[in-house]
Formats: sequence, structure tokens, C-alpha cells
Amino acid sequence: MNIPLSSYLIVVIALFFINITAFMFLQMDYMSNRIEFSKFVLSLTFFGCLVYFAETIIIIQKPVNDALELQIKANDTAIFYLFRQMSFIILLILAIYSYKLEQSQILNGCRKIKIMVYCLFPTFIMPIIAHNLSSHNATYTFMLTNYLSGDKKAIWNIQYINALIILWSLTSYFIVKVTKLSSDIWNGMLVICLSAIMYNTFLLLLDKYNLSIWYLSRAIEVLSKLFVIGTLMNCVFVKLKIANHLAIRDPMTNIHNRRFFFTRLEEILKSTCQNICVMVIDLDDFKSINDTWGHPTGDSTLLAVVDIIGQYIGPNDIFARIGGEEFGIIVKKSSLKDAIEFSNMLRNNVKIETAKGNKYNIPRTITLSVGGTLLTSGTYSVGDVIKAVDNALYSVKNNGKDGIMFAEVN
Repeated sequence: MNIPLSSYLIVVIALFFINITAFMFLQMDYMSNRIEFSKFVLSLTFFGCLVYFAETIIIIQKPVNDALELQIKANDTAIFYLFRQMSFIILLILAIYSYKLEQSQILNGCRKIKIMVYCLFPTFIMPIIAHNLSSHNATYTFMLTNYLSGDKKAIWNIQYINALIILWSLTSYFIVKVTKLSSDIWNGMLVICLSAIMYNTFLLLLDKYNLSIWYLSRAIEVLSKLFVIGTLMNCVFVKLKIANHLAIRDPMTNIHNRRFFFTRLEEILKSTCQNICVMVIDLDDFKSINDTWGHPTGDSTLLAVVDIIGQYIGPNDIFARIGGEEFGIIVKKSSLKDAIEFSNMLRNNVKIETAKGNKYNIPRTITLSVGGTLLTSGTYSVGDVIKAVDNALYSVKNNGKDGIMFAEVN
């Protein structure tokens, strides 16, 4: 096996930092959800490669004065190449095993400790063994290569390449069988396995054409791991998007939540308050729906009201669930008359669309009590605005419900 030992320092350094990045992303992913212990083990597959890359970088930079030193350098590189892939495979199999235990819901603390102990061997012990089998320890040097002085080539015994191809193939099979490619991360790990089969096969089959197969194989490895980095980044961004969505959305109705409503109201009050209408809507006698027909019907009622009101909420308006059956709305209206007309439209449409025989299968007609205020100019605090709106709403409630009241902010 012809192993070029110069000019690929940049590639090895790139692989070093790619593995660091993959390790960090997987660790962050695991820290965000400690239930998925398999991701912790997966992160070690990349962490375990770092020592081998560091050793290879040191070897590559050593000057070569004669054929013997060239053979030693080639042999050391081959040793770290072999052990790096073996470590990766062992850790990946342990990650697959962890995933299987997770899915079976039998991964307890004791099993986690055992798996972590097993991980010590490929992560820390194998790099030490590889170091001692290299030229750093002449007593136990493990010869993987032979140097042909006539061709000036370092030839690697192909049986080790064959062994790697078989191991990568088996690992690919286990990934598909056990994980069913249930997530993008496992898809990425399968890509790494398949690319490893490919570049090791290239080392076997294409060397006779005297191509720079070693460089080509490293390029394939770089691309496969960049794919995994992209996959991990996408997973992180998706989780951030979901977390942001959950932070500002009500989980049942999917409209904005109380926190978002009051945050935006405070921001609006700090900027401009001209012609801003703030309303709180309460579903009349909602408790009786839960008591009579049950909570599932109550939930359906809330969703129906959200659907009806949502048809009249513009992209720049704010519609949020601020309590059990209370909703807040912030809209821009030019006058009190417009604000009252808008409120009446919402109230009447909810009443019409929940009447007998409605498409939502709501058991009775829903009426609304609406309290609001119109902010035309001036400086207001959130507390004063909400106090005015609440007073207006309570006034409607105390006067028979199913009505509208607007109050001024004191």
C-alpha cells in the first residue's frame, strides 16, 4: 500500500478541528437532553480520534533524512490510522448498544456506568497502546509497512485494510438494524461508515494506478465528517427554534402566551402608544362547559374561539392566551369607535359560529365579555393599562356578561 507521507498536513489538521467541532456539538446536544445517553457516547467517537490526529501531525512534521526514517514515519502514520478507526468503530458500537437500551427503557444508572467504563478502553487505553507500538517505543514496534527502496514506496499490509472494511460494514449494518435511522444524527453516522468503506476500498483497489489515494481517502473522510457537522448544526438550530417557539407560544392553542403578550405590551408602551387598542376577552361561563361536558370539550371550545378570532387578527396584531379562558389582543385602531366595532365583530362572530349545529361541535353558544382601552397618546405603564382593562372587563361581568366595556387609563 503506497502511503504518501507529505503534503497532507493541512488535511489532518482539518480533520482534527472537525472532530473537535463534532464532539462539542454532540456534547451540547446531550447536555440539552440528558436522557439520550447514546449521544454522549457518540461524542466520544470524535473525541477519541484527537490523540491520533495529534500524533500524526507531530510525525508528519519530522524531517526525513534517509529511507529508514521514511519507513518509520510511514509505519507510525499507518499505526495511528488503524487504531484511530478501530477506536471509532468500538465507540460507535457502544453508542448503538446504548441507543438500543434507551429504546428498550432499560438503560439505568448502573448500565451507564458500565458503558462509560467500557468507553475508557478505546478513548484512552488504545491511544496509549498505539503510541507504544509506534517508533516511540522500539521494544514493541508494530510493523504495518514495508519500504520498497527501488520504488521509494511504503507498502501497507492489505489484510488490515480488509479487516477495517469488514468492521465498517458490520457497523453500518448494526446502525441500520438497531436505530432504523430514526434521526439525522444516525443518518450522519451511517454516512461516515459508508465513506470509510469507500476510502478503504480505494486504498485496496486503486493504488495500482499510482494515484494519490491516501489524499483522496482523507478528502472523503473530511467530506463525510463535514456532512455530520452540518447535520449536528441543523439539529441544534432546530432545537433552538423549537425552544424559542415554546417560550412564546401557548402549547394547546399555538397562539402567543402570556409572557409574550406582556413583553410586547411593555415594548409598545416604551416606543409609541398612538392609537393602540388593548383588550382582554373572557369566555362567559366557561367553567360550566368543563363541569358539564368535560375538559376535552372545554379544550375544543378554546380552540374553536381561537380559530374564529384568529381570522380577524392581522400579521402586525398580537393575539395571546393570557389565562385559562382569557385572551389578550393588541391592535392598532384610529378611534374608540373603531375599537368598539372591532370588539363587537369578534363577539358577534364567535356567537354566530358557535350557535347550534356549528362546525366545531361546540355543545352551546359561546358568548364573550370584553374589556379594553384605547391608548391615543401619552406615557403609560403596563400595570396602569392592565388595571384599566381589567376594571372594564369586571364591569361587563358584573352587568350580565356578553358585552363590551372600554375604560380610560388613569
